[in-house]
Amino acid sequence: YPEHAVRLADTALMLGHGRKYLFGLAKDIITTHNLSDFFGVKVKMLPVEYEGRTLSAIVPLELTNNK
Repeated sequence: YPEHAVRLADTALMLGHGRKYLFGLAKDIITTHNLSDFFGVKVKMLPVEYEGRTLSAIVPLELTNNK
């Protein structure tokens, strides 16, 4: 679940097809652009207020054709 990685992790590793990968700070790796590019799904990241904190919700919108 990418939402958990954004909230809890310092670093993230995103694996794609073949040898494609990204590694770095979670906030820099888990982005709408990278999620769409790696997994072929257009997404939107929305802020959600919960118990005084702002969390990110990742909502899949549609499939893209860049697999």
